[in-house]
Amino acid sequence: EARNQTVLNGPTGESPRGESIKKLKAQLAGKDALIDDLREEIRRLKIFMGATTSRPLSRPSPTDSKGTPSPRKSAGGLGSSGKFQAHPLLTGRPEFPYHSMNRDDPVDIRVEEFYNSTSSAVPLKRINRKFYAFGSVQVEIDVVNGKLLVRSEDGWNNGKYGAVEKFLVHYEPIEREKAGLPPLAY
Repeated sequence: EARNQTVLNGPTGESPRGESIKKLKAQLAGKDALIDDLREEIRRLKIFMGATTSRPLSRPSPTDSKGTPSPRKSAGGLGSSGKFQAHPLLTGRPEFPYHSMNRDDPVDIRVEEFYNSTSSAVPLKRINRKFYAFGSVQVEIDVVNGKLLVRSEDGWNNGKYGAVEKFLVHYEPIEREKAGLPPLAY
């Protein structure tokens, strides 16, 4: 009986279950510390980026990728100073803010985050899940590999999904003209 007591309690006087609980508690404490560190890092990044909301940032900075911007001409690009300059349309606040109709739809939430970070004067309206009206153009918007992509029914981008920034820079002037709005000042 004394020998069985030694086997159950082990050399330290604790049961195997107690040791496993201690290991799990140590792992939990380590993960809690990691979560606290990550939250602190997010807070510092939000302060650095000037973000005031508790939502995650929707678009990575151009320097987050490989460190060198693409040589192709795109919605944003390198200015004469060699620094990345975002297209003026991709900054600011929209004239008609978009409010997500379905908080359970991740695409709708991402659309709200993106559109409300632009200075678009063309209203965006949800038609159905993944389908929106951007002015007079009907578009399908989806999240593919973490990126917000769009395609339009009129064949923009050869009917394939393309970057939502590229779409906005292309269609904003067209839709402004159709609506009789003044052109965007660059």
